[in-house]
Amino acid sequence: MHQFTADQVVAFRARLQREPGILDELTQQIQPVREHYRIPETGIATWTGFFACPKHSVVLEFDISNPDAYRCPVDGEMLTGEPYAGAWWRALNSVNEHACTAAALRYLLLGEADDLDLARNILVDYAKRYPGYEVHGGIPYNNPGKANAQTLCDSMWIKGLASAYDIIREELSEDDCALIERDLLHCAAEFLMGQRSDQIHNHECIVSSALGILGILLDEPRYITFALDTPYGLHYQLEHAVLSDGFWFEGTPGYHFYAMEQFIDFERFAAQTPYSFFKIPRFIEVLKFPLRMLQPNNLLPLLNDSTLGRGGFAGTGNLYELAFAKTKDMDFARILHMAYAEHERMNRYSFFDGVEVLPEVSPAPQEDYHGGEVHSSGLTTMHGPDGRYLLVKHSPYGGEHDHYDRLGVAFCRLWGVHCTRYGHLPIWRAAALRIL
Repeated sequence: MHQFTADQVVAFRARLQREPGILDELTQQIQPVREHYRIPETGIATWTGFFACPKHSVVLEFDISNPDAYRCPVDGEMLTGEPYAGAWWRALNSVNEHACTAAALRYLLLGEADDLDLARNILVDYAKRYPGYEVHGGIPYNNPGKANAQTLCDSMWIKGLASAYDIIREELSEDDCALIERDLLHCAAEFLMGQRSDQIHNHECIVSSALGILGILLDEPRYITFALDTPYGLHYQLEHAVLSDGFWFEGTPGYHFYAMEQFIDFERFAAQTPYSFFKIPRFIEVLKFPLRMLQPNNLLPLLNDSTLGRGGFAGTGNLYELAFAKTKDMDFARILHMAYAEHERMNRYSFFDGVEVLPEVSPAPQEDYHGGEVHSSGLTTMHGPDGRYLLVKHSPYGGEHDHYDRLGVAFCRLWGVHCTRYGHLPIWRAAALRIL
């Protein structure tokens, strides 16, 4: 197994006695697929963006038991046919992938045959069908897929299945392993190699991350070399898609995290190999860069294509749990404290990637920063008294996710009786003004 050592597995099983809550998350991902097992016979999945009510512009309710009708959560209308049906199948592929990985992890902890059977069946049944899936897509600016309609969706999907296979491979028959490796994993890798584009982009990080994982898992140097060392591979992206001071070129914390997530996915297989990015100081600097934008409320400014959900470090445990566990860098511990400021630290990444107990740390420093060098982030932050914060954006072009807001200003001020360091419900209020 590449992701975990034998000693780690023993430690996981002992930790389970102290943190049984991890089983709830894994079981929730498994149960719907146990009850409604379904693998697409053909590659008919399209784009998740189509799974929305055209009247109310809201995501439709996904019901795994009903592949033929899709409920609008606003007025209850049941929509049928395309474009919703293909998007439903795309969602099912994702649900199957998550269930496969969750079942493998649950088997790792408990050794229950039902979990092994489910993970094995998903892998085998996709392997039987994947070679016959037709290449399809047609989504503008995105290369096609086989199981799904985009290369990046196929890449994310195969990463999850590869993770599950790595965990249970030693429990499978030779025939099962041969089938899964030949008709699913190798077949997917060959397809992805033909679809990666010559561009600096988060999409290419996703594709290369998947190929690197498959290369290590299958002991195929050709995939590893293609993923890491060819133009537009991961080393190329780290060198050319990251600005001089460490910010991802698309100019928003959300896409910075999204791109780095692909490197971390690869690290789960590569951390103990010569291919690890944790050995590269530049990669560590990139992971730390968002601290330079930190607002007094421990959130991050909403730049370019960011949303409120991407306003801080919440949800970044999938990056920084492994980063801290492997490097013991206290800046990553600071980020994790902020990531879990308002919810419990209990999830798949904290359990399988992270240390059991985070160390106490001092608050992240609130320091002025000027990214004014050539090809730098072009972000200047200033901190004043009473929690005042000002950001000026004078950044270079950030690609398709950029906004036309040069010299845009973000302002924040905190006031109130008390401001905690990382408390669950800090008592402060923030005023923010963004001038575009």
